[in-house]
Amino acid sequence: MKNRKLAIVAFLLVAVMAIGVGYAALTDYLRVNGDIEVHAANAGVVFDEKIYFSTEPSDITISGGKTEGDVALIDSASVTSPDVATFKCNSLSSSASEVTFGYVIKNDSDYDAVVTVAATMQGSETVNPNNTNASVFDVSYAFVGYNEGDTVEIAKGGSVQVQVTISLKDGVVAPTEGSITGTYILEMTATAQQ
Repeated sequence: MKNRKLAIVAFLLVAVMAIGVGYAALTDYLRVNGDIEVHAANAGVVFDEKIYFSTEPSDITISGGKTEGDVALIDSASVTSPDVATFKCNSLSSSASEVTFGYVIKNDSDYDAVVTVAATMQGSETVNPNNTNASVFDVSYAFVGYNEGDTVEIAKGGSVQVQVTISLKDGVVAPTEGSITGTYILEMTATAQQ
């Protein structure tokens, strides 16, 4: 009887080991390994030509200036490519006159954007070399609906209008011959809102 019990226990142990070995032989493990890298050249693709200046005529405005009459005094504004807007301000005659150019920036990307700004006056003044053009012209910009210094946000599918206003500084008189010239650059950078 004792041999029979030992035989049953031995048989059960062998059976359990056989099942364990069989299970291990029928089990396999799968794993996914991967490397992720974002290259700087691809990081801005989500915004490529999706945040842009509108070319709709009603989205490009000029106020306070001359848009018809003497060709030499006409002010003009245009969008020359999705990311470049231009203006020509020719009608300033005194510090009491000013011209405002308006452009609409649209966000057709899938992301909300935050706009940061850098603005500078560049170039040299052609009539009076003792003055730089920054001492001749007052140039300011504003985003409609925002206070100065506010973070400018353009929601996906939204838009914002930027206005650039030009005037002569107090005391500056238009020259009797020739002209005073200046170049203004307003650089805006849109980044995905975090």
